Amino acid sequence: MQRLSFCRWCVLLITCAALACTLNAQTTERPISDFLAAQGQTSQFFPPVADLLGWAQGMCASGGLNCMSKPPYDGLCLADFAWVDYAGVAERFLVQNGAMPSGTYYEGFVQQRPLDNGRVEVTVSLHTRNALVWVSKQTKLIPGTACAAPVDYDWYGPLALGARPTTLPPIGQRALGDAFLHLTFQNPAGAPLPDVIDLFYNRFSDIDEYSFHAVASGPVPGGGNGAVTIQQAGKGLRGNLQPSVVNFRETGK
Repeated sequence: MQRLSFCRWCVLLITCAALACTLNAQTTERPISDFLAAQGQTSQFFPPVADLLGWAQGMCASGGLNCMSKPPYDGLCLADFAWVDYAGVAERFLVQNGAMPSGTYYEGFVQQRPLDNGRVEVTVSLHTRNALVWVSKQTKLIPGTACAAPVDYDWYGPLALGARPTTLPPIGQRALGDAFLHLTFQNPAGAPLPDVIDLFYNRFSDIDEYSFHAVASGPVPGGGNGAVTIQQAGKGLRGNLQPSVVNFRETGK
């Protein structure tokens, strides 16, 4: 009886091992450079630098976060805006125009797994080091608040931290930091990897889960230093995308 039970366990272990091998064979890994090469396909927001995602601190004109519980987000207003060079488009722009590089580099991977619907599930894990970061403030604020209405939002507001790459700033004027992007989405089988801008603006329902976290520090206008933490996460439908957090603070001289 003991020998029979032992044999059954052997069969079970062999079956599990075979199943694990089959699943591993279905999942393929690609270099993170494949994902990076697909980013920055447009240049509309801060030309001539290529477009990446940006983050604006979400707030409610009435205070608190109750207005952001579900669409249409009545009473929403926006505060500090942060831009992070997670895909190296600013680094490329600086180098191409003769400025000193920031030393931006990347670690990560892309995994693909076939699905039953003829599509593939793509998971991107990206860690960017020495990414150029800048933060801007709003000037047209809602009376009694520290944020602006979406229709009044100024993406080109005065800088609060670092420098925009379009000015070709020297190293001493740049804010640099680390960024972590995790993204799982569905893509047509055999199709190229998408630009994240296109994925968020035109194919958001294809995103299964998403998270972004960045920390950076650098100079502030007028002297002194500052730091910023940026984070956002979401899953599934747009209604489950959490408000972004842009926590900027001056840290002294």
